[in-house]
Amino acid sequence: MLDIPANAPLIGTVGRLDEQKAPLDFVQLAAQMKRSFPEIYFIWVGDGNLMDSAKKLARQLGVESMIRFPGSRSDVISLLHTMDCFLLTSHWEAFPIVVLEAMASELPIVANRLPGVDEAVMDGFNGFLCPVGDLEAMQVAVERIIKDRDIATKMGLNGRNRILKLFTREKMIHELENVYVQVCNGRVR
Repeated sequence: MLDIPANAPLIGTVGRLDEQKAPLDFVQLAAQMKRSFPEIYFIWVGDGNLMDSAKKLARQLGVESMIRFPGSRSDVISLLHTMDCFLLTSHWEAFPIVVLEAMASELPIVANRLPGVDEAVMDGFNGFLCPVGDLEAMQVAVERIIKDRDIATKMGLNGRNRILKLFTREKMIHELENVYVQVCNGRVR
């Protein structure tokens, strides 16, 4: 459906193509990785005002054939299951639910170290956290996941188990209720 060979490593993300999400960093990372992994593919699921800029940069860097921009899709969960690694290039976030969705899909995560993201991703446990905008660190992390399927599988399972332990609907509702109780009792300002 996406014209990607079944055995090719696929690095992907889901989100708006806008300044916050840094899609141009995503394209630049793809170009860097092409040198070491010519068989690798990247996919950005979503739409936004930087779509044309991202596609233009991919053409300029000679990587348009290895990056897919399918736009907004209703089959995101199915697409997550085709990926080998979830990549979050955002320069700022609150608490991105898409990271939880990727963890639930047993994907290892490579992301910028951001507040909110670091609540879900434990560096070296269910993914790798990198300094914001450090494409070299992201490349090293993605390469490690691609080269070592055992680490990738273990991180994916660790992420899934972390979801089941900490981020279920029931657990999150309980935690939110506790905050409301503390506020109502005057313990939190």
